[in-house]
Amino acid sequence: MRDPDFTLAAGPTAATARTLAALGSPITYHYDPVFLDAFRRTEAKVGQLFRTGNEIVLMQGEAILGLEAAARSLVRPGMPVLNLVSGVFGKGMGPTCTSWRCRTTSPSTPGRSSVTWTSIRRPNCCAWSTPRPRREPSTTVP
Repeated sequence: MRDPDFTLAAGPTAATARTLAALGSPITYHYDPVFLDAFRRTEAKVGQLFRTGNEIVLMQGEAILGLEAAARSLVRPGMPVLNLVSGVFGKGMGPTCTSWRCRTTSPSTPGRSSVTWTSIRRPNCCAWSTPRPRREPSTTVP
């Protein structure tokens, strides 16, 4: 008996002859100069598409990579972070934020239910439950 093909795709999925041929070609790794050149050309094309001369940052990886990059750009060490856990990826963001030295609180609920406002308002739920002094906005004009 023949083992089933392992296609690396959700199926059933049709594939063109060109796609099937490409699957049989040698793999170009992410550190290969040919790949790096193609990646840079792709970044330039994305810049043209968005009509920007700003730096384009393309990231290759799973979807969580973009979520982590966005979160990382928003937080700083010591900052309080309320990570509402609603699944595997939400649960994983707690230790990730903690590794960035944030004061992380990750309330969660069992199963597929959602975190409620009441659950996060309870005393000592959050890392910032102690009031912090408020900074007044600067009124100086340069």
